[in-house]
Amino acid sequence: MDITLAAGQRVAVAVAGLFAMVAANVVVADDWPRFLGSHYDGISRERGWNKDWPVEGPRTLWRKNVGIGASSVAVMGDRLYTMGNRDDRDIIWCIDSATGTVLWRKEYSCKLDRRMFEGGPGATPTIADGRLFTLAHDGQLHCWGAEDGSPLWRRDLRDDFDGRRQQWGFCGSPLVTEDKLIIDNGGRESSTIALDPATGQLLWASGSDKIGYASPVVARFGSHRVVLLMKATALVGLELDSGQELFRHPWETGYKVNAATAQVAGHRIFISSGYGRGCALLNVRDDGLELVYENKHMANQMDTSVIYEGHVYGISGNDNRGQLVCMALDDGCVKWTQGDTKTGTVALADGYLIVLSEKGGLLRVGPASPDGFKPTGRAVVFKGRSWSVPVLANGRLFAKNNDGDLVALEVRTP
Repeated sequence: MDITLAAGQRVAVAVAGLFAMVAANVVVADDWPRFLGSHYDGISRERGWNKDWPVEGPRTLWRKNVGIGASSVAVMGDRLYTMGNRDDRDIIWCIDSATGTVLWRKEYSCKLDRRMFEGGPGATPTIADGRLFTLAHDGQLHCWGAEDGSPLWRRDLRDDFDGRRQQWGFCGSPLVTEDKLIIDNGGRESSTIALDPATGQLLWASGSDKIGYASPVVARFGSHRVVLLMKATALVGLELDSGQELFRHPWETGYKVNAATAQVAGHRIFISSGYGRGCALLNVRDDGLELVYENKHMANQMDTSVIYEGHVYGISGNDNRGQLVCMALDDGCVKWTQGDTKTGTVALADGYLIVLSEKGGLLRVGPASPDGFKPTGRAVVFKGRSWSVPVLANGRLFAKNNDGDLVALEVRTP
């Protein structure tokens, strides 16, 4: 059949094709207001950023030392928030993410407490409704005005809510959802607490489990909004409104360390821990949890894996023996391993993994694929050990080590 387009039709087709090309290459920015990002999953929804780096790596926008600690960063617009420790004082930073200019800083007394690593804070700040929430390893919980750092309220988990600090301190980042601030408190009859974000007043307290160091997340299963927490010896699911326990799954590890945050994939929950424990996939049913599988193929000692297109990507292992692993979510079968990563942290954006090695500051990006990890860019961004998740937000990539060296890289599309 011979089809001939009129001039106007040809123009329309050409314009439609142009719009399709633009849409395919559109740049979409995304904030990162809390640990693991807006959706608690370690995945930025940012698109169109530059993943093909020159040999020397992307351009460094700025560097700054913010004090010792494993706290990562939270980003809202052009403001970055983080925390560290200097001279036995925690410092809360608000920094212009484009220039590195300090917009405000606040500090308070808090022992460094090296506790078998560099020490300092382990939780990441959380931004919500114009407020910034920070948690020190010793249980000091602060609420600040995000705009100017004005102190709004302060609570002490141990003094005010019978919180129990374990060996590594309070490391779970604050979770703000709807009208509640959720904290992994570890107290007797106050293992998890919900506070009013505006005032810090207690709304409910639940359970007596000790803390497991992971951060709480929230998900919907059926008619329930559920808070998920990795406690010292179990995964626990609580009803958000009341704190009532809905389910639990025993999960014991060496040293009672469950540091990786539970990940939600539809009606299923993926959990993983190091120290030889491994991982499990759990199906959420009306009558509780059903174990789909359990294996040792993914053992996240500290870092939380990311789940993308039916596969789990994460760093499995202990100490210096870690491997970057891709595993099928449905059946737990390993697709590939890469053994030169050691331990470290992983995030994902626009279908690309962002991998930061624990030692030596090696940062790599490459497509998340079950066929293997083939980096399109790499850069050594600092020296020393890093336990902080790399963060991509609004065209900038941020990485931080435990000594407090924070670097901002330009990854906007040229």
